[in-house]
Formats: sequence, structure tokens, C-alpha cells
Amino acid sequence: MIIYIVVFFISIVFFWLSENVKMKDNNRGKIIRNICVFCAILIPSLLAGFRDDSIGTDTKAYKDFFYYSYTLDSVKEALSIKEY
Repeated sequence: MIIYIVVFFISIVFFWLSENVKMKDNNRGKIIRNICVFCAILIPSLLAGFRDDSIGTDTKAYKDFFYYSYTLDSVKEALSIKEY
């Protein structure tokens, strides 16, 4: 549980930095701002992406659906599945 709080705090810090970057040099400020926003979104996304199947109730269902739909021939066939 502590890892989620730490990641949330780090994300908030990156968003705060992106809002408070001084725009002395216009291009440099935009680059730093974009990097901060990218990191603020990337870090929680990586945490969610690398978690185990046993964490959460929907993770295994999504994995099973995408694995099964990979073997199908069309999107229409995948959308017609009633099991998921």
C-alpha cells in the first residue's frame, strides 16, 4: 500500500513542477514542462502495468480477454464474445 502513496506523491510533485517552471527561455521551459508531465503520467502507469495478476479484480479478466481476442480473425468476432 505504501508504494501507491509514494508513487502518487511523486506524480503530484512532477505535476507541481510542470506548473511552476519559469519560462525564461521559451523552448527550454516548454521542454522541461513536457518532461515533468510525461514523468507524472508515466510513473503511475508503470506501477499499474507491472503489477501482478492477483492484484485487483479486473486485471486477470483483461489479460484473458486480450489473449483470447488475439487468436481471433476479426474485431467483429472479438466483440461478439459473451463470456467477457
